[in-house]
Amino acid sequence: MSAEHPGKSHAARWVLSVLTVPVLYVLSVPPLTQLCGRYAPKWSQDADAYGVPFTWLRDNAELEAPLDSYSLWWMKLILLPPVD
Repeated sequence: MSAEHPGKSHAARWVLSVLTVPVLYVLSVPPLTQLCGRYAPKWSQDADAYGVPFTWLRDNAELEAPLDSYSLWWMKLILLPPVD
């Protein structure tokens, strides 16, 4: 942190944090819903509720193709048989 701009480093960290949290959320929804659907069906409804903002983003922000591709990738990955 520079002596000339002591708050600049804190502002950059804050902005990075604010941008990172939504990205991590979007990346977490497909694996969570797929894992709950396959291994923890009793939590499936909670996982669906967690994914409501993701669904809204996919439907309303013209991100349907990339988000559906990402979800499909996770579906294929989770449905693969375990490696012995």
